Amino acid sequence: MSDSKARNAAAPAGANRRELRDYYESKDRKKTRLIALLVTAALLVLFAGALFINSGLMRRTFTAMTVGSTDFSAVDFNYFYQRAFTDYQNTVYQNMPDMATSLLPNSSKPHKSQIYNEETGETWAEFIAKMAVSTMEELTVMYEDAVRNGYTLPDDVKQKMDEEMETLRSTASMYGMSSLNKYLSSMFGSGMNEKAFRRLAEITYVSDSYSEYKRDEFSYSDEQLNEYYESKKDTLDTFTYRYFLYRADMPEESDFEDDAAYEEASQQAVDEAGARAAEILSGISDEQGFTDAAAEYSPEEYGEEDSTKRVYMGELLGSIYGPWLRESTRKYGDVTTVESSNGHYLVFFIDRSDNAYPTVDMRRLLVGIETVNEEDYADDETGETYNAAVELAVSDAKTKADTLYGEWGESKFTDEKLLELIPENSSDTAENGLYENVYRLQLDAAVNDWLFEPDRAPGDHELIESDSGFNLVYYIDQAELYRDYLADTRKRDEDFNAWKESLGKPEAQRRWAYRFALEMY
Repeated sequence: MSDSKARNAAAPAGANRRELRDYYESKDRKKTRLIALLVTAALLVLFAGALFINSGLMRRTFTAMTVGSTDFSAVDFNYFYQRAFTDYQNTVYQNMPDMATSLLPNSSKPHKSQIYNEETGETWAEFIAKMAVSTMEELTVMYEDAVRNGYTLPDDVKQKMDEEMETLRSTASMYGMSSLNKYLSSMFGSGMNEKAFRRLAEITYVSDSYSEYKRDEFSYSDEQLNEYYESKKDTLDTFTYRYFLYRADMPEESDFEDDAAYEEASQQAVDEAGARAAEILSGISDEQGFTDAAAEYSPEEYGEEDSTKRVYMGELLGSIYGPWLRESTRKYGDVTTVESSNGHYLVFFIDRSDNAYPTVDMRRLLVGIETVNEEDYADDETGETYNAAVELAVSDAKTKADTLYGEWGESKFTDEKLLELIPENSSDTAENGLYENVYRLQLDAAVNDWLFEPDRAPGDHELIESDSGFNLVYYIDQAELYRDYLADTRKRDEDFNAWKESLGKPEAQRRWAYRFALEMY
C-alpha cells in the first residue's frame, strides 16, 4: 500500500478535502509536540547530569581512592593534600626560611602547572599528592585496627575534637563567611562540609589517640631498661669535648689540567695543615691551653670562652672524630688531630656521661620578645633607630612579665595560678606550659642553670630572662633518671614501630572519581 493510500485509510470516513487537510495538520502538530517533549526531556537529563557532575555532592559522594578497606572521596583527598602541603610548607619556613622561595611552588600558579623534579617531569601536584597518600596510609592502618579492636576515643580527646570544630566556626565568622560549610569549601574545594570534615577529623583523632594508647601499653622493668641502655651506650651517652678546625690552604681547581693533579695538590695541602695542627697540639698541656690555641688561631671564630665547647649525644658525633671520642679508654685531657676533607680537627676530650641524673618536671609561662625586623630599618645608617626598637620590644616584654609575676605572687606562687595565667599570656608551645623529664641543656642556658642547681626544691619559682624571652618558671619536682627515660623512650619507639610494621601497609588504589580531586590545585 502506498503512503498516500495508507494516510487516506486512516482518515475519517466520508471526509471532504478540507476536513482531510485539517485532520492531517492536527496529526502533524501532535507528532511535532511529542518530538519536542522528548528532546526537552533529554536536554533536562543532560543538564541535571552536568549539574550533578559539577556539584559538591558528586565530589564527596563517590570514591576517589580506597586505602585498605576505607573509601575516600575527592573532597577527602583534597583534605589530606592540603594537610600535606601545609606541613611541608611549615617545615621549609621553620628550617630554611631564606630558601623558601626556591623550595616551594609559586603561589600564583596551579601546582599542576609547575615542575617539581626537572629530571622526571614530576609536578608539584604529583609530589604533594604522594605525601598525601602516605599520610592516608599511615592514618588508615591505625584507624582500621582501632575499629577492629573496638577502640573508642577518650572523653578528653573528644573534647579537643569538638573544640577544633568550634575554632573553625569562629574562624569562618572572623573571615566573614556566612557558614562553616562555605569556609571549609573555600579551604578544601567544592563539596567539603562540616559532616565530611568531622569524619576526617575523627579518623585522624582516632588514629593518633590509638597510636598513643598502643605505645603506652609497653612496659619495662628496671633490668630491661638498664640492659637496653648498656647495649646502646655509645649512641646514648653524652659527650663533652672541645674542638676546632685547622683549615688547609686549598688550591684552586681551575689551576690544574686534570682531576688527579688537583686531588694530589689538595691532599698535600691537607697534610700540611695536619703537620701544623700536630705542632699546635704538642704545645697544649691543659684545657685552657687548648682554648687559648683556638682563639689565637682564629679569634673571630673561636675567641669566646665556650666557642670550642660541644655537648652531644653519641649518635650525633659523626664519623670524623666520633669514633675516637667513643673509645672506652678515653679520659679527661686526651687530645688528638683528625683529618677531614679541608684540614685537620684538633679535639680535646672532657667527659663522657652515662646520663644517670634525675630529669625535671616544670611549668613555664613564657613572655616572648616581639621580633624587630632589621630589614624595616634599612635606611637607619647608624643603627640607632633599630636598636631603640629592639630595646623597646625587650622593655615591653619585661614590663608584661613583671606584671604577671606580681599577679602570680599574690597567690603565693602556686602552680594552679600559673596554670590559670598561661592560656592568655604565654607564647610557649608546650600544652599548659608543662615540661616533663627536662634534661640538661634542653632549654635556654639561664633556665637550665636554675633548674639543675643542687638545692632546687619542689615549689621553687623564679622570673628568668633568657634568649627566648622572660620565663616565669615553677619547679614541680625531680623526675626519672635521664638514662632510664632515654632507654624507655627508644625501646618503646622500637617496639611500637615493630608492632606497626606487623599490621602491614594498606594498599592505596585510585578510583574513577579521583579525576575530581585536586581541581583547585
